[in-house]
Amino acid sequence: MQGPIDASPTAAVGLAIARANARPYWSVLLADGRIVSEWESVEWPDVPRGKRAIRLYAPDGHYAELGVDQSNLATRDRTLDGFVFQLKHATSGLDGEHVDAYLIGCIDREDGGCLVYSYEPDLGRIRAFRDNAKAMRYRAIGPISALHLGLRPELAGA
Repeated sequence: MQGPIDASPTAAVGLAIARANARPYWSVLLADGRIVSEWESVEWPDVPRGKRAIRLYAPDGHYAELGVDQSNLATRDRTLDGFVFQLKHATSGLDGEHVDAYLIGCIDREDGGCLVYSYEPDLGRIRAFRDNAKAMRYRAIGPISALHLGLRPELAGA
């Protein structure tokens, strides 16, 4: 689901921060009602279990959201732990690192099929597409790691 700013305070803050810093940010709704956001200096592996939804706030004033309603694979307690991910695609050069895509995704098929929202600074907008978390074709990312799925290696069996 994509949309312009809504009435929630988190959306207003997320969009304002994204606009002010000219880059996207994510936030996660947890099962207990708390919202954890990237702009609070939270690293993705440290987001607590119990993920119910994830949003990507773009500097153009729009956001994308993926949640339990988008996945028929949600756990019995209606969380998406291990099914949602966020990552950044970056390239390195002599002038440093350049992030060329910010992504959120939700695995919604047993074969790894997923819905992904991407913000690419060069395009200046969010776009949606389907891919597969086991072998992501987008920008030749390959398999999405347990870490990007929010699973600590000790919990993912690694």
